[in-house]
Amino acid sequence: MKKFITVVLCLALTVSALFVFASCGGTQTKANTETGVEQTQKSGTANEETTEEAMSMVNPLVEYDTLEEAEKASGLNLSIPDKITPVKFIVIDKSTLEVIYDGGYIRKARWGGDISGDYNNYNYSEAALLGEKAVTYKGDSQNEIKLAIWTEGENSFCFYSETPVTPGTMNSYINATG
Repeated sequence: MKKFITVVLCLALTVSALFVFASCGGTQTKANTETGVEQTQKSGTANEETTEEAMSMVNPLVEYDTLEEAEKASGLNLSIPDKITPVKFIVIDKSTLEVIYDGGYIRKARWGGDISGDYNNYNYSEAALLGEKAVTYKGDSQNEIKLAIWTEGENSFCFYSETPVTPGTMNSYINATG
């Protein structure tokens, strides 16, 4: 008798759950990789609901095979120091050009300010002039620089190195970047 009651209760719960799901409407979402639009279809109600298209976030990062392609897409030209071997070329939101190399990155943007995206708290931070460039250096110490940020005309730049470099090395990178 207990088995019979258990089976009847399980069956009743299953039917109830199906009824609740059908009356509330289930949803299915598919991403269209070509358009970047998600399509959501609600079903299970008396009046079958139509498909809704919801805008999905567009990825602001676009990777390119060459520096020339990335420059064309961003509208920016970037000189890279000879000692740097690029690994990736990325355009961020059509306004920032990023070159990733093994051990860091270089960025150039058409707007002012800190474009580094590096929010670490460094032991050392100093603003100084390098020629006519106002540069902010950050790192572990005065002789171990990891990040340089500067503005030249209407463009902002940053140079980041995972491995600390000397101020002389960083200055040579800054002078070769443009």
